[in-house]
Amino acid sequence: MLFKSLVRRTDELYKLAGTDRIQARRQTGVQYRATVRHYGESRGVRAMLDLMVIDQDSDPVMVFPVPEAPRSHSLAAAGREVLLPVETPYHFFAK
Repeated sequence: MLFKSLVRRTDELYKLAGTDRIQARRQTGVQYRATVRHYGESRGVRAMLDLMVIDQDSDPVMVFPVPEAPRSHSLAAAGREVLLPVETPYHFFAK
């Protein structure tokens, strides 16, 4: 295997970004959640969606809501991404 490495001092990165605080983020996957509500209940319990075991007498109903909009305070919406001239698995944001 061939590995490449690029080493830069942090003060050079700060100068490139025009800030003194940078946060690195890496996409690790998609998070799925489900609201589980039993028959006759008006309120459900929010749970991470992984594996659900349902008995043979149940009649589950699945509803797929419209995806949520990005939160206004998230780095993707409010942060300023620092673009580098090299490809990395990280996204850098000026804070």
